[in-house]
Amino acid sequence: MTYRNFCLIAFTCWLVTACVTPLTPKAKSVKEMRTDWVSQNDCEFLTKELVESGWKFGASGNYKQVRNEMRIKTTELGGDVFVVDNLSGDGAGHYSATFAVYKCSSNN
Repeated sequence: MTYRNFCLIAFTCWLVTACVTPLTPKAKSVKEMRTDWVSQNDCEFLTKELVESGWKFGASGNYKQVRNEMRIKTTELGGDVFVVDNLSGDGAGHYSATFAVYKCSSNN
């Protein structure tokens, strides 16, 4: 492998991972739960939301972007738990997700 090929591969990897939305400190504490857990605990439904990846190059990065956006959006709306209703990809690296946001008194 030549130095040029190595640099090209390294740059491509950096480019794909650099476009992932970083988590805020508060968003790191948001938990993804199942509907049955939410119904068994003291959780208040806040809203349903939709997030989509914006950049179509690099499917792995777009998947992570959507997962991070769900956590960030949950904190922005005052929630601490989310439940994914639908997460889908179009085969070209574009992902979208619908999810419900909850505020739970004990999100263990």
